[in-house]
Amino acid sequence: MARVLTLYYEEGRNQAQVAAELRLSAAKVNRLIKQAKEQGLVEIKIHTPFQSAFDLEDRLTSTFGIKDAVIVPQVSDNPESEMAAIGRAGSSRLLRSLRDGDVICISGGKAVYEVVNATEPKARYDVVVVPATGGVQGRYHTDVNFLASELAARLGGKAYQLHAPIFVDTPEEKRALLNV
Repeated sequence: MARVLTLYYEEGRNQAQVAAELRLSAAKVNRLIKQAKEQGLVEIKIHTPFQSAFDLEDRLTSTFGIKDAVIVPQVSDNPESEMAAIGRAGSSRLLRSLRDGDVICISGGKAVYEVVNATEPKARYDVVVVPATGGVQGRYHTDVNFLASELAARLGGKAYQLHAPIFVDTPEEKRALLNV
């Protein structure tokens, strides 16, 4: 087993080469490597500059009891580049978990815009996209209704609109909206 491990891990030979040199079957070499891993004789350690981000993701999921967290490392001082990177990560996460029949509830804003903008699915999804809030005065491309429509169009789904403000000035306006 030690000879197999040395040839494979230390000398960089593939399993077929190890098998030929030691006159073993490739299946036997594969079993010995697997057995060595199970016995703790092999330790694989990956050194990445993003390990701290992975560790933080693990801490977030365990601390808050959430299913998944994605940390996007800062690799640029340009805020637009950083926001686009966040959008790509968010879109990737969305597309990995998306299934037909899902209902996606989104808000508005620049970060959500970047997620929608980065979403380029390879397939169409039978989904419904709904706004989480009413609209706010601002740029049209960060408006929740626009983003719901845009995401639904990109995914091939259907969007609903919420034509109500997110904030009102008086309690009377609030009651009037709630009674509609």
